[in-house]
Amino acid sequence: MGYCQHLAPANILDAGCGEGLLAAKLRLLDYERYLSLDISAAAIARANENLGDSRTGFEVTDLHSFESPDRFDAIIFNQSLYYPTDPASVLTRYAAMLAPGGHFILSMADQPRTRALWPLVEQVLQTQDMMDTRQGAGRVITKVLTPR
Repeated sequence: MGYCQHLAPANILDAGCGEGLLAAKLRLLDYERYLSLDISAAAIARANENLGDSRTGFEVTDLHSFESPDRFDAIIFNQSLYYPTDPASVLTRYAAMLAPGGHFILSMADQPRTRALWPLVEQVLQTQDMMDTRQGAGRVITKVLTPR
């Protein structure tokens, strides 16, 4: 939420949104369009029912196959980059959907698997800012990145 508030993106893509928990928080912002993606039809149906409006939409799709002619000022992977089999290639594809001057916002729980994932991310994207947050007994790393 904080990074979106600071960056003030007009068009946001949320890749792997589940039932729209992040969308519910970001509704307070003055974005023009917020598109959320998830592979679960049930989660997307609930998100559309509870949060869908003229600015906010939800689409059932696989992160590997999603394509859009639109360009986004912010592309968010909030706790979802764990799922693609080749996260670096997914990020490379999504970078083509980033508007000039746009940013990726990636958030992952700090654990051995994600510590191994960050170097793969850094092959494709470069970190502009980072936040380390404690949540309960765990930690979450959130980074703002741009294409290399």
